[in-house]
Amino acid sequence: KQTQVMEVSLKEHRSRVWSIQVSKDSSQAVSASSDGSCILWDLRKHSRLLCMFETTAFKQALLNTEEYQVLTVGSDRKITYWEKFDGQIIRSLEGSEKELSTLDITAEGKHFISGGQDGILRIWNYDEGICYFSAEGHSGSINKLKISPDQKKIVTVGSEGAIFLWDMPASILGDKVDPELPTLTKQEKVEEKSVKGSIKGSVKGSVKSTIKK
Repeated sequence: KQTQVMEVSLKEHRSRVWSIQVSKDSSQAVSASSDGSCILWDLRKHSRLLCMFETTAFKQALLNTEEYQVLTVGSDRKITYWEKFDGQIIRSLEGSEKELSTLDITAEGKHFISGGQDGILRIWNYDEGICYFSAEGHSGSINKLKISPDQKKIVTVGSEGAIFLWDMPASILGDKVDPELPTLTKQEKVEEKSVKGSIKGSVKGSVKSTIKK
């Protein structure tokens, strides 16, 4: 018979905790709370390493692929990049006209995806901070999203009770950015902009037809 035993209880947040992510080596975790704080935890010493404060109700905090930065979203409608080692803000983007609720980062760390109360799915270039794709389908807000392990699909859960399955744009899957110069080439930019409209329409249609079935 298997049993689960709680090892320790860590209490620092003063309001609801919306998300928790554990690092790849299980030594640390980052939590996001509606009290306006994100906390980086040491899971081995059972203590707080760092606390990041902002005038917002955080909905999600996510370590980037290399785990040296933290990406957050919340009620202030911004996507914020934080330095993990000192808790300083590196960059802040206007992510939406309404509250943002959820994020996920591709396995390569070159792009991330956001969703929130406006029901729009957006795909961003991580280093450039530019949104290259957007798609609509949900009649309510996007409460949660996740990229599939093979990186080919995106799953979103909406407040209206729908679960959508989206195709990852081909240019994102085939992005071959030089790690020493993390910017897209001019040719890739033109190709992405040209298919932006078609992605929005085709994805929306395919998702709706799948849901109906």
